[in-house]
This record gives sequence, structure tokens and C-alpha cells, in this order.
Amino acid sequence: MDKEKTVRIQRIFNWGRFIILVLFLTFVFIGLSKAQPTNVNVEEDKTIHVIK
Repeated sequence: MDKEKTVRIQRIFNWGRFIILVLFLTFVFIGLSKAQPTNVNVEEDKTIHVIK
């Protein structure tokens, strides 16, 4: 029982680390893309805000 519990906890922990890593990388990618805006991106953002 104890060995099964530890294996299950390790599996959940590994999945949690993987998900956190993916989310962190996506946030970094979004931050980098926003840090280097081009005129086209700014115009698109304005039109999107107007539509909303």
C-alpha cells in the first residue's frame, strides 16, 4: 500500500511539474512577444478592442 501511494504521489508531482513548466514557458513566450511590438500588432490590438 505505501509503495503504491508513493508511486502515485510521485506521478502526480511529475505531472504537476510538467504542467507548471509548460505554463511558465507560455507566459515567457507571451511576455517576449509583447515586449517586441510591431506597428501591425498595435493596430490589430486597437481593432480588437474596438470590436469588443
